[in-house]
Amino acid sequence: MLTGWIVRLIVLVIIALVARLLVNGLRVAITRLNQTTSSGSSVRGNSKSGVALVKDPVCGVYLEPARAVSMRLGSNVYYFCSDTCRKSYQSQA
Repeated sequence: MLTGWIVRLIVLVIIALVARLLVNGLRVAITRLNQTTSSGSSVRGNSKSGVALVKDPVCGVYLEPARAVSMRLGSNVYYFCSDTCRKSYQSQA
């Protein structure tokens, strides 16, 4: 009977450790997605060409900086998918 409780306890400890590892892994993944570059744009990943993608702060589209409409505001550079999004951002700022 005591052996059964010990086995149950060991199983619970293993489940708790696996759950902790999963939670920590998710935290790392979310942190990487939410990182911002010094230019004020969110980096989500790389395009097929290996260039880091930037996020349009208005509509949330990810695109390559070379194809984006950019705007410098102070020391930050913001990237937009279109002139419409850039103008929308300017009117809010």
